Amino acid sequence: MYLLAATCHVRGQDQEYYYRIARSIAREHTFAIEPLVFQNKELADSRGRDGLFYAQYAPGLPIALVPLVLAGDRMKELMSGFAANYFWFYKSEGDIGPRVVASYFNILISAITVGLLTLLIVQLGYPVSAVFFTGLSLAVSTFAWGQARIVFVEPLQGLLFVAASLLLLRATRARSVMGGCMLALAILVKITSILALPAFLLLPNERGELLYRRRSTLVGLIVPVAIGLGAYGWYNWIRFGSFTAIGYSNLGSEVEFRGNALGNPFIGLYGLLLSSWRDRIVSFALFLISRFQRKTQLKITVPPRRQIPDRSRKLCPLQSSQIG
Repeated sequence: MYLLAATCHVRGQDQEYYYRIARSIAREHTFAIEPLVFQNKELADSRGRDGLFYAQYAPGLPIALVPLVLAGDRMKELMSGFAANYFWFYKSEGDIGPRVVASYFNILISAITVGLLTLLIVQLGYPVSAVFFTGLSLAVSTFAWGQARIVFVEPLQGLLFVAASLLLLRATRARSVMGGCMLALAILVKITSILALPAFLLLPNERGELLYRRRSTLVGLIVPVAIGLGAYGWYNWIRFGSFTAIGYSNLGSEVEFRGNALGNPFIGLYGLLLSSWRDRIVSFALFLISRFQRKTQLKITVPPRRQIPDRSRKLCPLQSSQIG
């Protein structure tokens, strides 16, 4: 179904910049790109300390797109006769193949997310009807379907959240480390992912305790997250010479932050969190089903006198299904 709705092209400023970063990494091994220009003005302008143009976006999605760009580069002969019928923007005929292949990225990501979410609901002990309805709702009645057709960051962020939830629910020390790695990757995909950390700390570990109350699982989660934040800071440093500069600006004008005129990172954080309707529609169906099934008994085996808090049953499906 997702394949039938594929677009085979890249449109919009955000999508174009994500693709250009991936292409630059694959071909030139750098994050610097050629900017989009409108009326002699660079869009989302952010010049780095070397004078080159760097987009304001996190590195996770472009890096994930690199294999698809390389695969598309190997399809030049196959796409040689396609240029006459390709009506969307492209740099040269050799650029069509990578654009077509990259446009399919989120189809696979969205499908995997739906599968992992249904597995999570099964582990939480919900009946088959709830599992089927929740998976189907995410697949066809939320932004997951629409965003599967474009090159955008939210599907990959959502996949990493669901994977983290699966690993951190009833987490052992090893699983807490793996769950922390998933959250660290989500941070590299989108910096606002760090705000999910408090919710993950409230999940039950293998003993039925809240995850943050056991030192081994707490450290296992926090250390990878700290490494992820450090990697994001290094990414900012090599572009702009500051660990906090992410390139966002306020209404097109630069905002100084600690002497750095490359944009206040809190402006970007605000915009990413409060975009119109973000998460409202996505989580609505899952919220309804969690309310209807609130009396279902949890089927997770735990040691005697150690009951997993009921709030985790409501928290996991909602938190892990967020797409943005």
